[in-house]
Amino acid sequence: VGKLPLSKVTAKRVIDYMAHRREKGMAPATCNNERSVLSKILSIAVDWDLLRPDANPMRKVPKFEALNQKNRWLTPEEQCALIGAASGHVRDTIILALGTGARRGEALALRWESVDLERAEVSFTADTTKSGKTRTIPANDAVLAMLKARLAGRREQGRFISNVFTYRGKPIKSIHAGFRTACAAAGLGRDVTFHTLRHTFCTRFGHAGGNIRDLQALAGHADISTTQRYYHRSDSAARILGTMAHDLAAPGRKAPTAG
Repeated sequence: VGKLPLSKVTAKRVIDYMAHRREKGMAPATCNNERSVLSKILSIAVDWDLLRPDANPMRKVPKFEALNQKNRWLTPEEQCALIGAASGHVRDTIILALGTGARRGEALALRWESVDLERAEVSFTADTTKSGKTRTIPANDAVLAMLKARLAGRREQGRFISNVFTYRGKPIKSIHAGFRTACAAAGLGRDVTFHTLRHTFCTRFGHAGGNIRDLQALAGHADISTTQRYYHRSDSAARILGTMAHDLAAPGRKAPTAG
């Protein structure tokens, strides 16, 4: 809407804006929240006699059907398809997120000084985590192999940059376009986001019988109630997931550390 006068805000303008946001990759829930904020602003304008009641267009603006992304996680087949469809740094960040539960920002901000290949650990530092606390995650075989390959490639290029994920010598700021391309190639819809990878990590940990307190530390949740939203235990699901590759299952080499 920008500097558009309130009287010029029409239902069509709002609908077009919301459609534009969805095309840019915003989740339906995010678009709906923005709609709610604008609706509240216009309602206040009506209360303050800055806008006629019949000039408030928000009742004509439908909400997006919210996709149930909170409960979305990848099956082993979907996971293999996504990794196979991705390449380069997009594939590698997917492997990292599936193996460590990293958020997108944490993954892209990962630096080599936070990687310990000998101890098979990856640390997400306080300046990059949502909680503002450092957490250290055991790296499974898939994550270790990916990191070693990236490190070897960096050395072959004769230059070294602190960030693990770089493109043409510069730290990567976004992988949205590449991730969406990989999802499309893997036959995955808009309900799959980068956060789905984190949810997959947490869900697999629960299916594997991991302790919920360990998962809380691994995921960096301040409140156990947040962890419970991810922690799905199911005998039937566990049997299905028993066919998945072990190196992409929940890590279990040593206890997680946080703080």
